[in-house]
Amino acid sequence: MVRKILLSLIAVLGLCVYGFAQNRQVSGKVADAEGKPVAGATVMVDGTSTGTTTGTDGKFTIAAPADATLAVSFIGYETRKVTVAGKTHVEVVMHEDAQAIENVVVTAFGTTTKKDLTGSIATIRGEELAKRQVSTVSKMLEGAVPGVQLTTATNQPGTDAAIYVRGVGSLNAGTGALIVLDGSPYQGSLSDINPADIESISVSKDATANSLYGSRAANGVVFITTKRGSLDNPTISVDTRFGINTRAVPEYDIITDPGEYLEAQWRTMRDTKWASSPEEGGGDLAAAALYASQEVLGAHGNYNPYKYSSTYLIDPATGKLDPSARRMYSERLQDELFKTGFRNETNVSVSGGNEKSDYFISLGYLKDESYVIESDFERYSARVNVNTKLRKWIKVGANLSYAHTVQNNILEGSSLASSAFATARSWEPVFPVYARDAEGKIKYDENGDKVYDLGTGQTDGTTTRPGTSGQNIIATLKMDTRDIKRNNLQGRAYGEIYFLRDFTFTSSMSLGYRASDELLFYNPTIGDGRGSKGRINKKSTDVYDLNLIQMLNYKKSVGRHNINALIGHEYNSWVRDYAEVEKTNIYDPKNPQLNNAGEMGSINGYQDVLRIQGFFGKLEYNYDNRYYFSGGIRRDGTSRFKYNPWGTFWSVGASWRIGAEKFMESTHSWLSELKLRATYGTQGNEDLANYYPYTDQYTVTISEGKLGTEIYYYGNPDLTWEKQKTFDLGLDVGLLNDRINLTMDYFIRVSDGLLFKRTKDISTGRAYDWYNVGKLRNSGFEFDLNVKLIQKKDWYWDMSVNGYTYANKMLNLPDEYKVSGMPNGNQRIYEGKDIYRWEMRQFAGLDEKGNSLWYMDQDILDDAGNVVGVEKVTTGDATEATQYLLEKSALPDFTGGLNTTLRWKSLDLTIMTNFQFGGYGYDYDFSAFSSANFPMNRLKNYADAWNPETGKGSAPIWNTNDSNINASSDRFLISKTYFNLRNITLGYTFPANWMSKIGIKSVRVYFACDNVFFASKRKGYDPRTSMGGQGATVALNSVDGTYYSPIRTTSVGLNINF
Repeated sequence: MVRKILLSLIAVLGLCVYGFAQNRQVSGKVADAEGKPVAGATVMVDGTSTGTTTGTDGKFTIAAPADATLAVSFIGYETRKVTVAGKTHVEVVMHEDAQAIENVVVTAFGTTTKKDLTGSIATIRGEELAKRQVSTVSKMLEGAVPGVQLTTATNQPGTDAAIYVRGVGSLNAGTGALIVLDGSPYQGSLSDINPADIESISVSKDATANSLYGSRAANGVVFITTKRGSLDNPTISVDTRFGINTRAVPEYDIITDPGEYLEAQWRTMRDTKWASSPEEGGGDLAAAALYASQEVLGAHGNYNPYKYSSTYLIDPATGKLDPSARRMYSERLQDELFKTGFRNETNVSVSGGNEKSDYFISLGYLKDESYVIESDFERYSARVNVNTKLRKWIKVGANLSYAHTVQNNILEGSSLASSAFATARSWEPVFPVYARDAEGKIKYDENGDKVYDLGTGQTDGTTTRPGTSGQNIIATLKMDTRDIKRNNLQGRAYGEIYFLRDFTFTSSMSLGYRASDELLFYNPTIGDGRGSKGRINKKSTDVYDLNLIQMLNYKKSVGRHNINALIGHEYNSWVRDYAEVEKTNIYDPKNPQLNNAGEMGSINGYQDVLRIQGFFGKLEYNYDNRYYFSGGIRRDGTSRFKYNPWGTFWSVGASWRIGAEKFMESTHSWLSELKLRATYGTQGNEDLANYYPYTDQYTVTISEGKLGTEIYYYGNPDLTWEKQKTFDLGLDVGLLNDRINLTMDYFIRVSDGLLFKRTKDISTGRAYDWYNVGKLRNSGFEFDLNVKLIQKKDWYWDMSVNGYTYANKMLNLPDEYKVSGMPNGNQRIYEGKDIYRWEMRQFAGLDEKGNSLWYMDQDILDDAGNVVGVEKVTTGDATEATQYLLEKSALPDFTGGLNTTLRWKSLDLTIMTNFQFGGYGYDYDFSAFSSANFPMNRLKNYADAWNPETGKGSAPIWNTNDSNINASSDRFLISKTYFNLRNITLGYTFPANWMSKIGIKSVRVYFACDNVFFASKRKGYDPRTSMGGQGATVALNSVDGTYYSPIRTTSVGLNINF
């Protein structure tokens, strides 16, 4: 017995000794691909319960057998398994799990994963956003998200683009998407947000998330999430880039040589004379040619940049410049107006954290000079984001941001005198910018400054410049001031309390203050201020907003049942104070202060107040991560509708992960995801442009010394929200372990109760009323395809393509428009039709003398004079021509983007494009060039016009007496198809082991170019400006000479992380 006990003890002791001999202390370090330590990573002895975590320096120590395998995991990284193989120290390099990161989706009042999402939300990550060189966040979405379209009436640096999600949902109310910044609605300028601070942008397009924002989400929601710190030692990041700005879209093919221009105008004058009546000398081509040679210089105020020895500068026999002509000076207004602008951007950030707290601090500076003189944008920005766990059951956080911006603008008016681009495009090349003497030399004043030519005799031998006398756009831009200074302070604080294991209570408060000061200074001698002896206009806007949110969340998993429920309350207060002062009669032409003007012009001011309160809730349930259901509801009240303040908005959604079913197990080797989604819900639109639409509004006036009022807005106490019903059917497909991902959605979006202005009978004493009556439907299809073509150690190549197509139909109009339709510029809106259909004359070619013809409907009469039909005939009178509803719409057939990234070792290349097919736009610039009137430059194809010498031509004869030569017609409609090479970025990252030797975590140098190449149907035509028709209540869809053409930015940059 004793012997057995001794033998047993020896055996146990032997096992213990064996175990002790096999286990050893293994130390190691866990780092990411850039060599940065990964804190908080879990290190387990594979197949056992033995484990530990890494410290802030990424180091760990663990007891493990000599032949053990260590499994290292951390959120957002792929799990790594490392064999000890007798070693006492191991180095583990973690690689980001791109799929896990990409699967996180920001949604209404929280986040979810792509797998659990029932709605339609598209996300762009920060690393993709960082490649764009733009001054405003809005332009980062271009070509990146299917179903999202950007339009802009100006590309002035610092100006936001309009964001349309799945078409335009209203004709007279707001059409822009709701912006939610870090969980709170944001109503400031997007150019006040530093793009370098953004972690991601998500666009919600269906009702699932949008219904929870109720009355403000009818046009979609854009979630902007700023960066946070990570579980890491402090990281200092410096990103600086320097570049140049040039014009991206080429100019129309206009004449730039003064000799060629004079030949074109000689042709115009000759043809005009020939086409005139015999009593006026018409019909004799030789006489008309001689007349043109005699008068061509006089018609231009005797401006002549040539010395010549012949009788006429333009030979009447050939219509060509005299060979003896010598050009005295070569001066182009475009060379004075356009330049190479410089762009300088620097961003510095510090981030880090541990198991309890994280922080992100940033400073940014941007100076963005346009290629147009006196046009630029400057921004100083700062941000602090802090989150900390005070206890296991409570977490608090705050973020604070400040931005100071200065935007110097140029003239963008509708006339030649007040638009830089219209002037540059139409300016005749014979006109100088600076006054010239008889020898063509520039004149200087007593201070040694160049004298501007104002078209009133400053240049020797000239009389009056036709059309623009007293003006000089270069002088005006340099002597006038048009700047906007903004200060934007935003703060948010929140607290989260976790209790009873499954409950979380969150309370947050956001405060915002935005001050904007706009100065318009018009000098007293040149330009628009000359008539009033100078004018100073100052506008001041102060905006205060407050947002309070309280939410109670319940999240529970029981077996295969998963529940996530939320109830909450939101209160939003928005107050705007506006004041404007204008004075005239300026003393010092260089002093833009109000005390420099002696005559009071006007003083005005007002306050707008908007308050919204909402109660909301949502329920998300899934069974076994296969069957999903979601429902949401919100009850909103707004101060905008005093007598009908409350509205209820809701949504339901469901999805089925078909690929997770047992009967699909045989496909798992190649099918990683197959999910069917469907949602339906309602949202509201309370953005009716007026904050008190329920009541009449007046302007206080004084007449004959008596105080009075004048009504300017007729209110309607019955007004209420515009409502939208949205249906979405989607399919998500993942192939080959998600190397191929495809998302497809079909949507129907119906807007009801649209706001319209109804004309009232004069006997009522009211000119009109606003009321809810219209109904509009948008429907379409969109897709997003992402393919990882190569995933190897040294090679990586991915490609993504997205696109969408949609149509709309007006379902209901006010009674007065049901038969004849609603005028909309060169478009007309009819029930049952696309709201972007063009209605105008149809061009029918030319008659035998080169004059325009148009089609018209003419009654067919029988012998008794009764109308028995209608026939289509031609007419040379534009006023008689029929306005036809054309089978041509401004809506494009298809819009999309194609992007690709290629990496080889330390080199990376990204290419981004966007494109559009179909649709028709009205080219107002081309129409203007088709006019024979002065003052107007010509396109180089001017000779294509009908020529009385040959009796041939593809365009009407140049005849200044023909007021209808460029009458609006489908002749000026043009395809809106375009291709834009949006961005190319080429970078090189220095090896981490090189940098670590000098204490640097990573270094990357890069070259980037935005708006690299653009091509459209006609050189100079850019169809991206807008969506509607000229003068429309929707946005503009035409391009005219005032349009500020896009900027091409080319730069080099350096990114360093310490």
